[in-house]
Amino acid sequence: MEREKTGIALAAEPEDRRMVFVMSDENPDRGGDVVKADGWQLANFQKNPVFLPMHQTDKYPLGVWERVWVEKKQLKGLVRFADKGTHPEADLAYSLYKQGIMNAVSVKFLGEEYEPNDHGGLTFNRQELLECSAVPVPANANALAIAKGYDRKTRELFLKDVAKAPDAAVEEPDEAQADGAAEEANDGIQISRESLETVLGNLGMKG
Repeated sequence: MEREKTGIALAAEPEDRRMVFVMSDENPDRGGDVVKADGWQLANFQKNPVFLPMHQTDKYPLGVWERVWVEKKQLKGLVRFADKGTHPEADLAYSLYKQGIMNAVSVKFLGEEYEPNDHGGLTFNRQELLECSAVPVPANANALAIAKGYDRKTRELFLKDVAKAPDAAVEEPDEAQADGAAEEANDGIQISRESLETVLGNLGMKG
C-alpha cells in the first residue's frame, strides 16, 4: 500500500543550497493517516535518495537527500539542491523555498504493517520510504515552515550543528540495521537544543 505524507522546512543555507526538513511526523494528516516514526525503513531509499518535484519520477531531480534520520518522533532530512544553473526547475524550487513561498515536502512510502485508527485513517507501524518530493500544498495541516528568516550567525550555528555529527546512528528498527549494505548508508545526525532554541528565539517563537 503506497501513501504520501508531508513535512516542513526547518532551515536553509543559501551559500551551499542545503535545507533541513521535517519530512514526516506522527500527527494525523488530512486523510486521518498516522505514520509511526520508529517504523521507517530507509535502507533502499538511501541507495538513491533523490529529491523529486511533486512525486514526478519521470522528471530530473531537484537535488539529493544527503542525510535522513529519525529524531523525537519525526523523520528529518538534509537536502542539497542541484548547483545553480544545473537546470531551471531546481533553481526555481530553491528560490521558492528560500523566499518562504514554498515550505512543504511530501514523502511517498510503501506501508508494510498498518491498522485502522480512530482518526478515520490508518496507523502505519512499519513502512518503507520510497521518495520525498517538493510540493506546494501539503496533505498534513501542520506542514508549515517554522524557521525561514534568521540572521547569518544563527544560520551558521544551526548548520554547523547539523554537520558536526555525520556519523551518528539513525534510529531505525533492528531489522534495517541488520542489513550490512544499509548500515553504512544510514548516517544520521542530532541537532542540539541550543541551536534549535537559538533559531526559534530569533523568530520570536521560543516557548
